[in-house]
Amino acid sequence: MFTNIKSALDFIEHQINGDITFEQFQSIYNELAITHKPYTIHVTGTNGKGSTSKLLSDILSVNDLKVGLFTSPHMDVSNDRLRVNNQNISDEDLLMLINDFYPLIIKHNLNFFQIYTLIALRYFQMMSCDIVIIEVGIGGLLDSTNVIDGDLCIITNVAMDHVEKLGGSLEAITKQKAGIIKEGSTVVTHVNDEALLEILNEVTNDKKAELHVLYDVESEIVNNKQVFTDNKERYTLNSRATYQVKNAQLVLKSCECLERDGFSITKDSITNSLAQFKWSGRFEVLSEDPYVLVDGAHNLAGIEALIESTDPSSVVIFSAMQDKDYKHMIEVLQAYYHEVVFAEFGYYRGLTFDQIQSMKTFKSSDEAYTYLIKTHPDHSIIVCGSLYFVSHFRDFWRDMNGSNN
Repeated sequence: MFTNIKSALDFIEHQINGDITFEQFQSIYNELAITHKPYTIHVTGTNGKGSTSKLLSDILSVNDLKVGLFTSPHMDVSNDRLRVNNQNISDEDLLMLINDFYPLIIKHNLNFFQIYTLIALRYFQMMSCDIVIIEVGIGGLLDSTNVIDGDLCIITNVAMDHVEKLGGSLEAITKQKAGIIKEGSTVVTHVNDEALLEILNEVTNDKKAELHVLYDVESEIVNNKQVFTDNKERYTLNSRATYQVKNAQLVLKSCECLERDGFSITKDSITNSLAQFKWSGRFEVLSEDPYVLVDGAHNLAGIEALIESTDPSSVVIFSAMQDKDYKHMIEVLQAYYHEVVFAEFGYYRGLTFDQIQSMKTFKSSDEAYTYLIKTHPDHSIIVCGSLYFVSHFRDFWRDMNGSNN
């Protein structure tokens, strides 16, 4: 048992190699007999899960609803994985829940994400949430979060990522993500490729679920914000990123489905939440002068989406996980941007500088940033490649500037 949150979190972060199957984890969850069953929104997809979940939470939280939000990875502190009405779980509650689950963790050698999944579901029960929004970790079918039954299932998109776990084709990955679809649920997706839609149609028909398929809408930049029309309504989204418009569409359709299911959602709550949307580490501007943008693009599809909304004269600090298709990501970045450099950030799954041969490499974000700001003082700086790296860079940025900005 732990007497302080630091030692408790250190313990969790070292629970890396759990060895139980999904079926065994499902049994453990069932034995907990969590009887509180709020309306549940389950969110998967290769990219955009966190942004979609956060924007939906923003809207629902201002409609007299208690809304639980579980996302990963954390960006500022571990507590920000678990929120109720956008307030992080307190150190006291997180410590209590880790201690409550400690015997179970030891008995079954639960891994990091399994532990957080159980803590999230128990915490949302404690808080008597009306709605919970649960972001999938990887895939869907065999993800720890799939112990829940989603009333509303959101599949943002499908692209090549985590192929060692999900399969080496878009069809195989789609089947994994479709695994969150439960009997009689509602499904909202921006997956509209014909072959992949055939898979989703087959699953939704089998589960007697209702499928809503979305397609791109045109948008334009007005005063550094995306402006678009959806269902004859004009919206302003507080982001320059084109990819965030797709996520906003998913949220708007999800709100329609929630209203049909009996929830009251005001028009003002939607328009205001879109206009004020902020999500750390996702196309986030840390500074205007010098211009520094961080984005959690961590796979090829994410990099291509980032490129769509940024200028080729920019310079880039890149880092990534060892299990990613980082060589291809680097090739695409180097083909588009003025210069790309690599920074190591000391994460056990992260790339090290000696694994990179195709660019200048640095042993720290500090060294990489110093090089770019001196060599290219008039160029925008983009930081990307991994949400873990973006979190690390944001810590460096705060320390360097001596503030919380």
